[in-house]
Amino acid sequence: MAANAQIIEALPFGDRAKRQASTFAVWFCASVLLVPFVLMIHEMGHLLIGLGLGFHHLRLHYESVSYAGQDEFWHFIQSGNRAAAAAITSFWKVAALEMAGPLVSLATVVGAAHYARRFWLAAVIGTVAMFRFLAPAAFVLVNYRLAHQGLPPVPHWGMDEFDFWLLTGLSVKITLLIEIAVIAVGLYLIERGIRRGIRLSASAAMFGGMWAGVVLWYRFGPHLLP
Repeated sequence: MAANAQIIEALPFGDRAKRQASTFAVWFCASVLLVPFVLMIHEMGHLLIGLGLGFHHLRLHYESVSYAGQDEFWHFIQSGNRAAAAAITSFWKVAALEMAGPLVSLATVVGAAHYARRFWLAAVIGTVAMFRFLAPAAFVLVNYRLAHQGLPPVPHWGMDEFDFWLLTGLSVKITLLIEIAVIAVGLYLIERGIRRGIRLSASAAMFGGMWAGVVLWYRFGPHLLP
């Protein structure tokens, strides 16, 4: 690797600029195109666990999975009538369904980190998979600021980690800290797996492409998987 780095540095500035631009373009486009695939890996985690636990009328949407009795269940939870909610579906089943997606996304990050050195697309998949953890991070940060200002917290119904907390008592903060620890290790290994000389441009392309892909998916996804 050190020899390769010396060769890269020895290239004329124009050739190095072309190399970086080419790397950015390829990795950016790959990140954009892989967003729907990676987000569906997350949703398939929910779907497969739902099938395994016997949920009825499961339906895959562009950013979620629904099932029979879901609206009634969460209506009772939100109104504080936990007994009525439990009569619809066991809490442990819904909790398992809620956390299946994040666990599959974490497994995707870890698996991608393992193969990033051998397959560059694995690095892209692992990086894009981290998008799903921005929502709980934003939730914790926003409510931390509200608490600091003496204001009540803002609920985030439908977020996997928030719903899991309501059913199990395990706070979003603790869940997020565990997720961040796994993601940090995965991101470190992914970055180490990217070839030196293109690491910065590839990383910038992946994160930029991830955001562009998410914007496009949320624009067209509802038409494909309403």
